[in-house]
Amino acid sequence: MGVPAFAGRYSSSDSEWQVVMRAVYANASERTSYFKRLDNIYGAGNWRIVWAVENGKVVNRDGLFGAYERSFLAYLEKNPDLVKLIKKRVGGTVARPFLNSGSYRGESAHGEMQDAALASAISSIAFMVGLEDIKRIRRDHTLADLAGAISTAKVPFYDRSMILSPEAAGDWEMGSIESFYHSNMLLEVKNKRMREIRLDISNQSSGKILRVV
Repeated sequence: MGVPAFAGRYSSSDSEWQVVMRAVYANASERTSYFKRLDNIYGAGNWRIVWAVENGKVVNRDGLFGAYERSFLAYLEKNPDLVKLIKKRVGGTVARPFLNSGSYRGESAHGEMQDAALASAISSIAFMVGLEDIKRIRRDHTLADLAGAISTAKVPFYDRSMILSPEAAGDWEMGSIESFYHSNMLLEVKNKRMREIRLDISNQSSGKILRVV
């Protein structure tokens, strides 16, 4: 069982791991069942999800903050009227400051990290806005039009050429931030576990007893 040619284009920052294949799931329900399958195949703690970025590198989810911020910046700079509308209808505060990427751990915090990247982008080109302001846009039904305009399912990823092909299909526009998130997921497995799997397959094909790992 060799490493697919596709995976060979990307290198982990940790020599203990290797990229094996693309990892695609569309929603939380699929994610749960998919992760269970990975536990069954590779064993808990022997695999992880990373994202392909530029120059053949991969990052964990916390490493996506900068890419989100750049995407929102590019989008807002092309849509100055949207920025003015946000200021008019939401205003700006010096509320709880947006935090850096390392502050958002776990799947449930991923949306908040995206909101923080948006708050950072607005603050850098227009006016100071807090994370709570962005959350209010998401929650307040009277601001639904603004929420739609800044949705990661709509906002383009800053460099579409970075999105792996074919793009993952789902409830998002092709070329969007959300498309990047789902399309560029990769599965990494510990080198030791991959060696064990290859050995077991070799033993099985040669008629030897398959050892339990």
